[in-house]
Amino acid sequence: MPAKKQPKKKQSSGSNPKSKRKPAVLKKSAAKQSLLHELELRDILFSSLAQATRELLLNPDWSTAMGNGLRLLGEATKVDRVYLFENNPAKKGEELTTSQRFEWNSGTALPQINNPDLQNLPYFLVKESYELLRLNRPFVQIVSKMDRDSSFKKILEDEDIKSVLLFPIFVSDHFWGFIGFDECKYEREWSDIEFSVLSSYSATISGAINRKQIEKKIETALQQALESEQRFRTLQQASFGGIGLHDKGVIIDCNQGLSDLTGYSYEELIGFNGLQLIPPEHRKFVMDKIVSGYDQPYDIECLRKDGTRFALEVHGKSIPYMGKMIRVTEFRDVTERKEAEEKIREQNTRLLDIANDLKRKNDQLEEFAQIVSHNLRAPIGNILSLISFYEETDKGEEREEYFGLLKASSHAVNNTFHELVEVLKIRQNINIERQTLSFEATLDKIKKMFAAKINESQAVIKSEFQVISINYPNIYLESIFLNLLSNSLKYRKKNVTPLIIFKTYQEEGDIILELSDNGLGIDLDKYGHQVFKLNKTFHLHAEARGIGLFITKNQVEAMGGEIKVFSKTNEGVTFVINFNKNAHS
Repeated sequence: MPAKKQPKKKQSSGSNPKSKRKPAVLKKSAAKQSLLHELELRDILFSSLAQATRELLLNPDWSTAMGNGLRLLGEATKVDRVYLFENNPAKKGEELTTSQRFEWNSGTALPQINNPDLQNLPYFLVKESYELLRLNRPFVQIVSKMDRDSSFKKILEDEDIKSVLLFPIFVSDHFWGFIGFDECKYEREWSDIEFSVLSSYSATISGAINRKQIEKKIETALQQALESEQRFRTLQQASFGGIGLHDKGVIIDCNQGLSDLTGYSYEELIGFNGLQLIPPEHRKFVMDKIVSGYDQPYDIECLRKDGTRFALEVHGKSIPYMGKMIRVTEFRDVTERKEAEEKIREQNTRLLDIANDLKRKNDQLEEFAQIVSHNLRAPIGNILSLISFYEETDKGEEREEYFGLLKASSHAVNNTFHELVEVLKIRQNINIERQTLSFEATLDKIKKMFAAKINESQAVIKSEFQVISINYPNIYLESIFLNLLSNSLKYRKKNVTPLIIFKTYQEEGDIILELSDNGLGIDLDKYGHQVFKLNKTFHLHAEARGIGLFITKNQVEAMGGEIKVFSKTNEGVTFVINFNKNAHS
C-alpha cells in the first residue's frame, strides 16, 4: 500500500505544479513582510528615541519635555500607558516611598495620574520590582504569572495591566525613581530592540535630571553671588566708608572711616601723602586721575599700614576750598565685591562649559540619527534585492548562493545595529572608543552589504593597502567605507564596468586612505564648495540624498582628520582622507 500511494502523490504534484508553489510563495511573501515590519519598527523606535532625547536636551520646560518624550515612546511602542515615578525624600528609619509625576495614556486604559494610591506609594507594596530596581536592574513581568499573593500583582490587576516593564533611574549613583510601560490589551513579550531603546531612554532621563540638578545649583549660586554683591553695594552706599580731603594727594582732613580702612590714626593721616596708600606700580595711574579731575568711581589696590593689600573703590570730585581747588574722595573696601565678581566669572565659565557640552551632545545626537537612517538604508536595500533575486530564480545553485549572501548581509545589518546601540549607550561621549582595525576586513564586510549591487553592476573592486590597520572607532571607519563605496556604485557610468580602487599609504607619518573610481565624476568648478554639505546632490539619481559625504566629513574631522576630493565630469572621482591631519595641531 505505501508503494501505491507514493506515485499518486508524485502524479498529483506533477499534474498541478501551481498547488505546490503557492504555499512557498506565500511563505516568502510573509517572510519579506516580517522583515520589512521589523526594519520599519527599528526605524520608528530610533527616530522616536532621537526626538525624545532632543526634547530633554533642548526644551527648557522640563514638564513639556518629559510629557513629549513619554508620548513619543508610547506611540512608537504602541503601549497603553507610560509613566514616571520619583522617589520621595526618606527620613532615617522610614520606609522609602515613591510618587507618580508624569503619565501618557493611549486612551485604551484608564489614566492613573490622579490616582491617590500612586502618591507616596510604599515600596514594600511592590517589593518584587523594588528588589531589582534598587540594584539598577529592570523589572519585566507578565502579570498573570506573578505570585497570586503578591500585593503588587493586585495593584497591576486593578489597573487592568497584562504586562509591565520598569527601568530604574539613577542620578549620581542614587536611586531616583523609575519609568514604566504598561500593556493592557494582551500579555506582551518585549523585543530586544524595544528593550534596548527604552533602556537607553531611561539612561538619558538620568543624565537630563543630573544636568538639571547641576544647573539648579549653578543658578542658585549665581543668585546668591548677585544678591551678595547687591547687599555689599547697598551697605557701602549706606555708609560713608573713608572720606578724605586732599590737595594733589596731601591729606588735609579725613574721617574715622579712613583710619579704620588703612590702619593709620587720624593724627598720622593729616598731612600724609595719600599716594603712599597706593602700591608704587599704581601711583602714576591715580595721580593722572587727580590731575585730570576725573569724577567717576574706579577700583585700585590700597596699602594698609601693616603692608597688606586690599581692593579699594575710589570716587573723587574737585571742589573749591579756601580759594583753590582740592579733591574730596570717598574710599570703600570692595574686597567682598571683588570676590563676588570672581565667583560670577567662575559660574559664567561653568555655564559656558555646560552650553558647549549641550551643543556637542546635540550635534552628536543629530549625527547618530543620520547614521541610523543612512547606514542601515543601503544594506537593507541589499537584503531586499537579494530576496527578489532568490524569489525569481529556480536554480538550486543560485538560490544557495543568494541565501548565503542574504545571510551574510543580514548578519552585517545586525552587527551594525548593535554597534549603533552601543554608540548610543556611550551617550555622546567625545572620547569614543578606538580599536585596532584591519582595512581589508572592513572593506570585505562592506562589500558583503553591497553584494547584490556589485553583482548586478559587475563592479571590479580592488584594494592596495600598504598600511594594513589603524587605531580608529569601528562604527566610524565602517561608515566611511560604506559611504564611499555606495557613492561609487550609485554614480557609475552606463555600459561601463565600474572600477573602484581602495588604497592606503603613509605620507609624512600620516595614514592616508584613497578611493578612486571611473564613474560620472563631479564638476568641482560648479559644485566644489557644496560637495560635503548636507542634502547637496550633483546627479539625478533616485537614491541620491546628499547625506553620505556630509556624515563622512564630520566623522573624519571629529577624529582629527581631513578629507579632500579630486574630480572632473565623466572622469571619475578620487577621495583622499588624511586620518591624522589635525591630530598633531
